[in-house]
Amino acid sequence: MQKPCTCNFLYGPGTKRLAIAQMAQALLGSEERKVEIDLYRKDGKEEAGLSEAGLVKLEMSEAGLSEAGLSEAGLSEAGLSEADLSEAGLGEAGLGEAGLREAGLGEAGLSEAGLGEADLSEAGLGEAGLGEAGLSEAGLREAGLGEAGLSEAGLGEADLSEAGLGEAGLGEAGLSEAGLREAGLGEAGLSEAGLSEAADQWLLAAL
Repeated sequence: MQKPCTCNFLYGPGTKRLAIAQMAQALLGSEERKVEIDLYRKDGKEEAGLSEAGLVKLEMSEAGLSEAGLSEAGLSEAGLSEADLSEAGLGEAGLGEAGLREAGLGEAGLSEAGLGEADLSEAGLGEAGLGEAGLSEAGLREAGLGEAGLSEAGLGEADLSEAGLGEAGLGEAGLSEAGLREAGLGEAGLSEAGLSEAADQWLLAAL
């Protein structure tokens, strides 16, 4: 019969980094993982015959992480690199946007943790998630920032260019031919907007 227990995890110089990463996965994912436990005496000598298999299930909470000694600083000291986390299954599927929020890693948290632009790209937050200007074209659409929204948000022509809204969206004159068509402002649309036929021809010639 299994009995609940509380213990501290001490990692020695001979502990494999993959084993540490697997333990971190159990902590972060509240998963049951079968791990080998080697018991040592305080002087560092291994006790013969005391290797056994244990089933570990830990709950994900800030208090639990602190009790287990796996704070941000602790993970860094333990030498958990990106490769180790990937091997342990903590890849894109493991810690997504929702996972980062649950872990308390907001924008400020990511900055404090030293995750720069390159790190975000490696973490899978690429063009679809965060562009150079903070929101790529897909992100702007999902956020519901249309033409009016962009103006209210104070995004100028330079900002739109950096955000990847190029010739198809906004041209040098403000709206390119493709952009006018996508916005529904064709010849008929311009006339309905109160522009005379001469003005229509002038605008179309300029485009």
